[in-house]
Amino acid sequence: MANSTGARLLREATREFAQHGYENTTIDAIAKRVGVTGAALYRHASSKEDLFCRCVELCNTVFKSRVFDEVEKIDDPYEKVRLLFSNSVRLSIKQPEIPLLLNHPINHLSAKNRKRFTQKDKDAINFQRDIMAEFIQAHSLDKALDPLLALYVVHGTIAWVTRWYAPRQEADIERLIDETMNILLHGLQGEAAPKQLSLHQTRDGSHYDFTRRHLVSVPRRTSSRGR
Repeated sequence: MANSTGARLLREATREFAQHGYENTTIDAIAKRVGVTGAALYRHASSKEDLFCRCVELCNTVFKSRVFDEVEKIDDPYEKVRLLFSNSVRLSIKQPEIPLLLNHPINHLSAKNRKRFTQKDKDAINFQRDIMAEFIQAHSLDKALDPLLALYVVHGTIAWVTRWYAPRQEADIERLIDETMNILLHGLQGEAAPKQLSLHQTRDGSHYDFTRRHLVSVPRRTSSRGR
């Protein structure tokens, strides 16, 4: 898809999928958005799933270049987390379709594509978890704190920020980043750490599988202690 029509198709399809979701997006709607016929669109993608996967790959590439690649250039653990958060926020504000599509459910894809994107998700989470672990270690935070749980706090903030925050200028974004980092750093320094839940388990006995992006039911365990 080196030509301009192909590149524009990917951009517009990404926005359409992010706005309406995979199930509610049609090839005709994307073609209309791009200004081509459905037949012309199939010259660039063999199916809706093929086009969706190309869009996700594009989002992965953009996110990696603007966030992960920049973070890897930094040595200081605090600055790594700050840059991870700040660049993710900027991307969410300026191109919200990218994180939206990266967090889109993938259960509708073929087994081969699900496996491919699940592995990419795992690699991305492991990369960020290691950064958070360095941050916790460097700032003498509670060593019992799960770096993955801390990472989810950051991800949750990023996911919601564009729903309530409309920055008018760059200074507003900087203040948001500084205040959030301050909360993250000092909020994690509480004297009494809560009892940890198992990795993804919630209080109702289910857990969220981050890499598969869906809630999974988990049977409660019983013991002689009556738990």
